Amino acid sequence: MVATVLATPVLGQVPAEIRGRVVDANTGSGIENAIVALAGHGATLTSTDGLFFFDGVEPGEYTLRIEAFGYVSESLPLTVEGDRTATIRLEIVPFVLDSLVVEPRPVDVDGRVRDGEKDLPVVDAEILTNRVPSTRTGVHGRFSLDDVWEGVPLLLSLRAFGYLPMDTILHPVDGHGPYDFGLAADPIAERMIELQIGRIVDRAGGHRAILMRPLERDRLLRRTGASLGDVLKSMYPRRHLQRVRCIFVDERLLSPRIDGDWVNSMSPGEVERVEFLYRGAIMRIYTRDFMKRMIAGEIELRHVTYVATPTGPFCT
Repeated sequence: MVATVLATPVLGQVPAEIRGRVVDANTGSGIENAIVALAGHGATLTSTDGLFFFDGVEPGEYTLRIEAFGYVSESLPLTVEGDRTATIRLEIVPFVLDSLVVEPRPVDVDGRVRDGEKDLPVVDAEILTNRVPSTRTGVHGRFSLDDVWEGVPLLLSLRAFGYLPMDTILHPVDGHGPYDFGLAADPIAERMIELQIGRIVDRAGGHRAILMRPLERDRLLRRTGASLGDVLKSMYPRRHLQRVRCIFVDERLLSPRIDGDWVNSMSPGEVERVEFLYRGAIMRIYTRDFMKRMIAGEIELRHVTYVATPTGPFCT
């Protein structure tokens, strides 16, 4: 372990603040969820950037203990005379190569991320590794990592909105079929999404189109189709879709054409809900990202209006 420690002298015996960052010794990137324990002051987890903080630390001699999944644990003696800042570099856990292997070679790793209970693809999940650049899953929940060392332990962290995080270690093998990862739904996130959808349903009031049932995420993903436009055309009669005059995506008004480029290029996996109002004259699309922003309190739903005029409809 290599640690860089800076001290700021403080007059008198007053409590100090200990700040620091835990990073990968090879890449310099912050290590998330590392356990940092300071003797007598408990333990804390590092942030997404590897940052940690202790306050109210009396002057004296301490031991700083750092543990992180996939890394060698370390202990650092720490003399506290005032506020301190530390950068702590952890080495990856060493691996033992089979006696027949002369040297590791680069291979490609293909994987699939799915809902572990519903067996539906998880789109736009973030795949973080300790060796190659991060990536995200595509339309079918698939991802690929290029030039990973064969047989060398590869730390994977999977993160997706609405699901509990997963950390695991792979030993890549050339020619292995797609690795399969089933994520468990986050019950708290699911409940929060339900509450936001309830707000949307209440906002629609009595304006919902009776003959055009809303589409929730599960129904969207169970339908075949490369784009949202494909799915819509497979589920609703053409005469119903031709009624659409106003298309909203995340409260933003788009071109009033159901076969518009935007709808036809959008993946169903990006969408949380589709609803039709005013006998199908308005189609409103809500993305997963929109749900995250609603949960964060960044979205204020506007009043819904549709007025047919000779020069074109007025929609809000």
